[in-house]
Amino acid sequence: MSNAPPQPFAGDFSYDFYLRLLRSSRERFALAPLRDYVPPAQRDAPRLYVRHDIDVCLDAALSLAELEASIGVAATYMFIPTSTLYDVASANGRARLRRIQELGHEVAIHFDVATSGIADPEDRETLVRRIDEQCAGLSEITGSPVRSVSFHRPLPIFLKGPDRIGNRVNAYSATLMEYYCSDSAGRWRSGNPLDHLPGSAARVAQLLTHPIWWGAEHRPPAQRLEAFFQAQVDGFDPDNCRNYDVLLRETVPGVVRAGANPVN
Repeated sequence: MSNAPPQPFAGDFSYDFYLRLLRSSRERFALAPLRDYVPPAQRDAPRLYVRHDIDVCLDAALSLAELEASIGVAATYMFIPTSTLYDVASANGRARLRRIQELGHEVAIHFDVATSGIADPEDRETLVRRIDEQCAGLSEITGSPVRSVSFHRPLPIFLKGPDRIGNRVNAYSATLMEYYCSDSAGRWRSGNPLDHLPGSAARVAQLLTHPIWWGAEHRPPAQRLEAFFQAQVDGFDPDNCRNYDVLLRETVPGVVRAGANPVN
């Protein structure tokens, strides 16, 4: 018997595949957003927490939220208030966040240390204060408290931490990372999730996806990112195209869009 680790999987980023994964997982787990986190010892049924980090595109987030709502799944959608690629406070951003919440999902914070003026990430008091400040802005948009937090491109010090940061559920807590299945960088590192997630014996698990990779038809992540880039820069002059390309590379460093020039 081979002890080789599973090969990363990026073979299907279609909505049909995602629905199959949710339906299969629901046979084993109760599916829930992070706001409903309860320590495993305090409940009986195994639970899978469904989370989405919105790194790039609000429209992609809304499309996935509508898909999940169509089969009765509520998830956590985590937004970066300091994003350089979208603006949650714009009329477009506010409308999408509110619609996602109306569909029954949780609107929460995807906190980016790099764009939040944090000089020392280990300064917990300042960290919590900045998170609180940004959550206040999200709450003003949605009219609801922000109950959960994840970190954009998390530093090692944030991984497998406490269950809560401040008074919010920590997506990177040790408990929630015990069985952690993610499509980060446009691939499932542990192989096809249909092969292992629905049959897992874990009592608590977390499923993380990034809506930018998903669509009605499968497309490789580099192609999906290229299509997004071209749509965003339509009508831009060359300098603004280059600037947007830099922002996209900084936000999603794990995937190079199909039409990008090599970086020396």
